[in-house]
Amino acid sequence: MREVQKLLGELAGKLDEFVAAAVVDSEGLPLAGVASDKNTDISIPSGMFARAKAEVDKAFEITNWGIPGEYMFVSNTHIVTLSPLPGNRYLGICVRASANLGMVRAIRNKYIKLLEDALRNL
Repeated sequence: MREVQKLLGELAGKLDEFVAAAVVDSEGLPLAGVASDKNTDISIPSGMFARAKAEVDKAFEITNWGIPGEYMFVSNTHIVTLSPLPGNRYLGICVRASANLGMVRAIRNKYIKLLEDALRNL
């Protein structure tokens, strides 16, 4: 998990308006994570977003709309994206709403590949 933690730290350094990022398992437990504020407890949003992701997955399955490739939650102050990873995990990224979403996605896509490789090698 050390390599995953290192990659999350690199990802954080490349994103303007970064708040937090984590690799989370299907139960909502963060396996590795980083936050701009050292006092941030990423386990709380990780668990809640895992539950929301599961409900969205269920809705897509029931309606036969395919498999979601990205999940996005937007508030007036923050944007959260969730991206599937191998082993029923996901990468969650939170940035301030003023962040450039195109850059967030581009950097996320680069790191998804690196995280997939690191997770396969565990």
